Amino acid sequence: ADAAVNITGDYVTLKGVVATGAVSDPLRPNAEIGGIVVTRSADYAVLEDVVSRDNKWGIMLLSSGGSQPTKGHLVKNCQVYNTNKDGIVFNSNDVTISGCTIHDMAVGSQPGLGHGIYATNGSDEAAGALPGDPGTGDGCDNAILENNTIYRSFNFGNGINYKCGRGIVQNNVISE
Repeated sequence: ADAAVNITGDYVTLKGVVATGAVSDPLRPNAEIGGIVVTRSADYAVLEDVVSRDNKWGIMLLSSGGSQPTKGHLVKNCQVYNTNKDGIVFNSNDVTISGCTIHDMAVGSQPGLGHGIYATNGSDEAAGALPGDPGTGDGCDNAILENNTIYRSFNFGNGINYKCGRGIVQNNVISE
């Protein structure tokens, strides 16, 4: 596609797409967020063999939180690189991220950003919240992060920053 992708419906599969640029936040149209965004109302998205490059955030799986956080997303065999902030960010439940290569995060950004995978149930900017947003609630449980390769995170970001409840993080290679 060579453009940003915004997924707004349930049970959407996106395969073999290259996304560059950024999606505008539907709650704040002047705020750019990720290259591939699964919005706050979508469940069970499948992103397979996708590439997200040259974006603010690579892939964002957003949840509105509260009693009904979004759920059931699968990100498989993706490539994410040359982001200004984090590679893959989510605050949804039942997310699996497997077999992805994520590198060159936080290019030209401030220290502390640039996580390869950032899993959070908070209301911080990396969770898709913008300054002034209310808390995003109780998302981010039962995640599986496995067999991913993450390298060259600039500005002191973590390979994986996991701030969720239960989950499995295994067999990931993190370097540089």
